[in-house]
Amino acid sequence: MYVKKSGDSYKLLIFASMIHYRPIVIGWLLLLPTFLLAQPADDWGAFAQRIRVDKHRGKHFRLQAAVKVDLIDSTAEAEIWVRVDRVNERPGFFYNMMDKPIRKSDWQVYAIEGEIDEDAAFLAFGGLYSRAGKFYFDDFQLFVEDDQGQLERVAVPSGDFEGDSVAHHWGYLQKHKDFILTGTTDSPYLGKRSAVVDGSGYIADKKNE
Repeated sequence: MYVKKSGDSYKLLIFASMIHYRPIVIGWLLLLPTFLLAQPADDWGAFAQRIRVDKHRGKHFRLQAAVKVDLIDSTAEAEIWVRVDRVNERPGFFYNMMDKPIRKSDWQVYAIEGEIDEDAAFLAFGGLYSRAGKFYFDDFQLFVEDDQGQLERVAVPSGDFEGDSVAHHWGYLQKHKDFILTGTTDSPYLGKRSAVVDGSGYIADKKNE
């Protein structure tokens, strides 16, 4: 599905409407298995935040963000991801775009759609990145269906990365010494700042090659 952004040629790429997808891994480790099937355990990282969604149980949602990648290693990639955390830490909806890796050097908007579980507590989401490169993220937006069936925007703290400190609302889900998350004024998608994960210093572990 391609939706042109008003006034320019950016594309909104809807990669998932996986309403009934239910992985079986618990807690924060829910993010790991699909990624690790394709990647060595030490070549990637992820950042995240969580917001409460108990008021939106059973509703359709869309998470979107602008992403671009400056490749150093041709196999480097980025993704966005989202997971519903249900009560009692039971797994809910989850998708991490591992079947649609991002390697484009120009800004494009990518989106994930799904359903918030009936017993949801939090929605966790953020960015993934792997191997040597620089990975740029901007303008995270969340939309949730209202009682009239229309998608209504829900605030994402520091979703535009315009604040002085990315770390105020975003943290590492999978921290790796060779991937550093900061804010940057270098060619943001919107506004004056975006987030960048600098993985230019990543050196592959030859035993995993």
